[in-house]
Amino acid sequence: MRLLTQNEFVIKFLADELRINSAKIYAILEIPSYFRYKRDEIPKKNGGVRVIFCPSSELKSIQRKINRWLRRLFFKRLNGVHGFGVGAESAREYYAHNARDARWFFSFDIKNAFHSINIDLLEKILTQKLHYRFFANYQNTHAHELAKVLINLMSYQDKTVRIIPQDAPTSSLMFWMFLTQSFSGRASILSDLHNAIKTEKNNKGKKSGDWRVSLYTDNFLVYGNKWLSDEFREKLLKVISNNDLTAHKIKTQDTRHGSPKLCGYHIGKRHKQRIIVLPRPVIKTWRAVMHDFSLHPDNEGLRNRIKGFLSSVNLLYFNKQGDQLSEIPNQLNKPLEKIKHLL
Repeated sequence: MRLLTQNEFVIKFLADELRINSAKIYAILEIPSYFRYKRDEIPKKNGGVRVIFCPSSELKSIQRKINRWLRRLFFKRLNGVHGFGVGAESAREYYAHNARDARWFFSFDIKNAFHSINIDLLEKILTQKLHYRFFANYQNTHAHELAKVLINLMSYQDKTVRIIPQDAPTSSLMFWMFLTQSFSGRASILSDLHNAIKTEKNNKGKKSGDWRVSLYTDNFLVYGNKWLSDEFREKLLKVISNNDLTAHKIKTQDTRHGSPKLCGYHIGKRHKQRIIVLPRPVIKTWRAVMHDFSLHPDNEGLRNRIKGFLSSVNLLYFNKQGDQLSEIPNQLNKPLEKIKHLL
């Protein structure tokens, strides 16, 4: 009986864990990475484009299985970290759970977040986790070989770039690992931010205020009841740049001067209840679509558009149990009431 090579061993191991035939993994690995994805460009409001890489149906099927497997093994909910779990919290829940009593907000996004992940470091983090979980009694080479196979299946690579593609099922979990997991004495990015705040509190005592940090996917939010000094903000941003990431959309907001905008939505107070205010162009567009549908109720295309819109609205205004978390703006609620019986 022929002994399996190390590569054959880890692929068979992975196939058994995913409960698929190893031939499917070999078939994907034989295709160059840049042929496994379709490149698309999505226009941005600022005139630029967002480049996404959509995996083939065969690769996407395997990535979904990998995603479920890795989440079952390693994913855990962390305080202040949102938007990564199954049935992930909406921006509304994120804000309400973490910062409802805060007066000052300091927020920033990570520019080209998924494409900026240090894949070599991610491979080391995966190797360490897989070694302790499965191969503690073997040489570390087994875990490293399996991590390389997983990265190959989850990443996009051509002659110029090697990135985690934004549209892949595994990308969100990989970004979570990169931001929250430590490696061989290296603290995680999120830990570094927590430590910077803790150091500031120790240096300045009560004068520094009660500052906290939360993360919603690639949107960082530092919030509290005291003004954040320029020097302190620079320290926080230095943590990001030290990890080869670029912070942008950097804002400091005072809730007394208007509702803050987080994750693309304005959030404010009304009758002791938080309300999310959708951008006016969005409201105008969907009021028009609803009006057209009220005139043409047999139009299946309009019906499907409205149903799709409502499914995204539900993530903002309702939790998983269907309880209403916030008020739906009247500009949408009234026309919606008129057409509900037609849907």
